[in-house]
Amino acid sequence: MKFSMFSTRIPLAPVFLAYALALAAAAPAGAEVYAFRLTLDGDARVATVPQRTHEGAPYVSLRSLVQQLGGACEVVHGRAQVDFLGKSAWIAIGDRAVDASLSRFFLNHPVVRDNTDVLMALSDVSLFFAQAFRAALERETLSGTAAPAEEKEVPVVAEELPVPGSAPAHSAPSMFAEPPPYHPIETVILDAGHGGAETGCVGSAGFAEKDLTLSLVRRLKQRLGASTRLRVLLTRDEDVALAANQRADLANIQRGDVLISIHGGASYSPTAHGVEVFWTSGGTRPSNLGARGMAAQKDYGPESQAVAAVVAESLAQETGAPLRGVREAPCLLLKKVTMPGLLIEVGCMTTAAEESLLQTDAYQEKIADGIAAGLSRYMAAGESGQAAP
Repeated sequence: MKFSMFSTRIPLAPVFLAYALALAAAAPAGAEVYAFRLTLDGDARVATVPQRTHEGAPYVSLRSLVQQLGGACEVVHGRAQVDFLGKSAWIAIGDRAVDASLSRFFLNHPVVRDNTDVLMALSDVSLFFAQAFRAALERETLSGTAAPAEEKEVPVVAEELPVPGSAPAHSAPSMFAEPPPYHPIETVILDAGHGGAETGCVGSAGFAEKDLTLSLVRRLKQRLGASTRLRVLLTRDEDVALAANQRADLANIQRGDVLISIHGGASYSPTAHGVEVFWTSGGTRPSNLGARGMAAQKDYGPESQAVAAVVAESLAQETGAPLRGVREAPCLLLKKVTMPGLLIEVGCMTTAAEESLLQTDAYQEKIADGIAAGLSRYMAAGESGQAAP
């Protein structure tokens, strides 16, 4: 699947002003028009957007702004996904919380939807790009006479995510203020995403996600079997389609201690690349214990997050790929298993260069090495008391 976008690159100030003023003239009478400029390696990208009003506050089109600056913005399952400069950020419509590759933080105002468009408060734009993408935008008012409504700032609450190479080897993940919870691991369940008629993402060169994931779990099983004492099982070892319930049942029946589901990523940005790791906090949910009746089943969210953080860091270090984020996301499979679980997107198959890389034996071996090293680090930290039992 290909997504089109419009990127404006203006190297000279006179050209920028002529272009911006032309758009300003086309804006509705009396409406403020704002120009946002981003300079990267001496090259200026410029976006001009008219002011929109929501509940008395000035807003602008986030979609138009991102697209003009060379990124992409789409609404997926009630959340705005922004892909920009090789990173991603998610914001639920009507919410202020931003879950980005580089940090988690809050905007001053919620993002809203206007038909097919996504709007962001004017006062949040610079904050959003700075926190989510480390991009500094310059803003200029081009037309209109009405002053924008007062921009009331609130403290930014940000949680930095681990950056590859930022922590010493064998250290606890930096996202935890205290030692993370430890869950002993003896049996690992490896899940190759998709399969059969469910191909998953297919890159421009025809490489199917289902083939990538199966190749990776086979390599990882071999790696773990050769270097650890772990018992390693696969939910599928052939090209078959399995529903989430079937995968979860297989993992639960085998009494796994951790489930690792392998996937290939996709992005609206044709230049996005890197690895992402997801975990799910399902909360307590009922479990049928037969004669003992119903009881609450443990929520493995904290343990899942702890494993995900260590594996993500090791995977990024081994492959040299950018770490696009370690984040919580709803996942039916991870909610249904009675063990910690994580879902790894090993690369963006919609990016041609990364699709080619993912097809090579050498890179697949690095991915397997990185995940195996992460599990080993997690277990070593727990057994030495660096992680909370």
